[in-house]
Amino acid sequence: MELLRPELLPFALAALIPLWLHLRGRRHAPQLAFSALRFLLEQDPARARAMRLRERALIALRMVATAGIAVALAGPLLPSCGPAAGQGAMLGDEPVDLVVLLDDSLSMRAGTGGESRFSVASKRAAALVASLPRGSRAAVVRTARPADVLGSGLISDLRSVATELRGLRPRASADDGERAFALASRLLVGSERGRMVLLSDLERAGWAAVQGTAVAGAVARGARVDVVAVGGDVVDTAVVSARAEPAPDRGARAVRLFVTIGHHGPRPFVGTLLVEIGSRAIRRGVEVAAGAERTFELPVAADAPIARVALLGGDDALPENDVRHVRLAGDEAVRVGLLNGAPRPVPREDELFFLRRALEVGAPGLGALALDELREADLTAERIAHLDVLVLANVAELAPTALAALIARIEAGMGVVVTLGDGAGRAAVLGWLGGLLPETLADAQTGAADPGVRQADLLHPLPITVALARRLQPAIPALGELRAQRRLGLLPRPDLDAHVALRWSDGLPAALGFARGRGRIVLWGSSIDLDWCDLPLQPGFVPLAAGLVAAAAGQGAERATTAVAPGEPIDLPRREEARTLEIRDAAGAVVRTMQAPLDSTASRRRWRAVAPDAPGVYEAIERSAAGVLEQRVLVVAPDPAENPAARLAGLDLPEPTATAGAASGSARRPRWPVAPYALAGLLLLLAGEGLLLVRGARGGRGGRGGRAQEAA
Repeated sequence: MELLRPELLPFALAALIPLWLHLRGRRHAPQLAFSALRFLLEQDPARARAMRLRERALIALRMVATAGIAVALAGPLLPSCGPAAGQGAMLGDEPVDLVVLLDDSLSMRAGTGGESRFSVASKRAAALVASLPRGSRAAVVRTARPADVLGSGLISDLRSVATELRGLRPRASADDGERAFALASRLLVGSERGRMVLLSDLERAGWAAVQGTAVAGAVARGARVDVVAVGGDVVDTAVVSARAEPAPDRGARAVRLFVTIGHHGPRPFVGTLLVEIGSRAIRRGVEVAAGAERTFELPVAADAPIARVALLGGDDALPENDVRHVRLAGDEAVRVGLLNGAPRPVPREDELFFLRRALEVGAPGLGALALDELREADLTAERIAHLDVLVLANVAELAPTALAALIARIEAGMGVVVTLGDGAGRAAVLGWLGGLLPETLADAQTGAADPGVRQADLLHPLPITVALARRLQPAIPALGELRAQRRLGLLPRPDLDAHVALRWSDGLPAALGFARGRGRIVLWGSSIDLDWCDLPLQPGFVPLAAGLVAAAAGQGAERATTAVAPGEPIDLPRREEARTLEIRDAAGAVVRTMQAPLDSTASRRRWRAVAPDAPGVYEAIERSAAGVLEQRVLVVAPDPAENPAARLAGLDLPEPTATAGAASGSARRPRWPVAPYALAGLLLLLAGEGLLLVRGARGGRGGRGGRAQEAA
């Protein structure tokens, strides 16, 4: 509640005056002994109590009336939506264009007391839409990956918006905050009464990378942004990741299973790790400190292609991330070739020293890696035919024959990662790299970059851009202090923006993805060593290096990737005679169906599908007119970005601009004046006091008459 004239509120102390007068009058009034009255009171104690109660009620009414007058004169105002609708999201009584950003990610399933965070958020969103003034428009944007707009967007039919809200359920994917804010901003383009309200649990991994940069565009357009945090902190223990690597030293079918467990809670987690492989179950006691992650290694036999990993024991508000499936058998190592454009005798100064160590540590989502170091003379069709990914690190030049062999191999399905350096600067970008990429990179320049990187706005994403952004997203929070003395500064172009998955803090492209034929090309806009930036010294270097390789791996990663996240784009090879692709769950029910495009060019010989929304083991079945062509196992696991469900204290929102203040200034002050209602209440109180006095007078006359008759 706010007050128009809070300086008048102290006058409410005048409510003590009636009490003071009453007490003072009782203390100074002359006392006369009147035996008849004493006799009557002793004979009728019920009447004496009624007189005392009426006297106290009159004093209370006078005090409330006096205080109420002071409060009414102070001009109290209440928010037009109550606490259940938004906790501070103040809407005025003028029509508005409201976009509700509703967090429906995995962490919103957590909750306490039998009600999930999502249930609380959806109820508040529905109440907020219902409280909009006549003439308002509303829309709902789901923030879980992939973020999307519900229904027809911004509409005046508020009942339809409420119906859409009632039908929503939380998904198992991570937050897609930047895209959600970008979609909301586009809905409010041209509106002078735009408002946004984000209803979220502010899960740390999903929203830490958003902060003020994602909503700066919304504020600049004049839209006010309110953030409403829902749900309290919870205890969450999760299987963050699980991967298997061959262990030939222990036997032909032996693998090493690496399971990472994360725990968020005030006390350590003590429980059991259960691994089910076929009909066999392995149990191991585990302990994880509060707010920490710990990786456990288990040697197991690959008696089945898929293992189920689960956590047992302990309090957990989000059991959905306690289970994860992982491939065991049949996965080949991803073959990665490394071409060093600037070899040096000192290991720490060598171009590939840090990258090689990062890939040896482990590449999440890639499984086992087979590294092969090459020279430029090895770039022949026969030598690179076995590779899944080729890393070109600071390569200054490529011979025409090597470039032709490389292009042919990329179009056949190989991925390429290109990193820059003193040798591969602007000349290489405009030279051999310009011939390698399907799009030109004109206007290339080099210069210093401000600290940090951020994910790009994926408004019109290509499949390669989406895949690259997904792979790099875990590294972004740990690259906030990244500094680049030199980097590739590509001037923004509309046709280039669709390829940008990662940007420097000043907005210039940092990581780009391109598709050529059946292969992928990933470009990192600085060096992979210490020559141009301090990337190898950042805690996010390992996940970034792994993400670059994983995004470029293409078909090689398809057979080795342990899992994909729910709702994540998947890219599967398609046989020329294939007509349909079916994705079935463990019970055999069809959850996705795709028809082959009529165009059978090389660029269309792929299935561009989307992973199912629920974690589990699925089967992708490719069919032709004659029957089943191929069956692939598809593992869908909870998004690791949602594990565990730790929260932010709040989002760092930018200060509104003059335009934003003008557009929402009138709505910053609540709009329900209390004074008329308070004054009406005072009139009722005064009327009540009059009734008590009238009844007392009538009762007194009746009582005296009765006593007189008895005395007579």
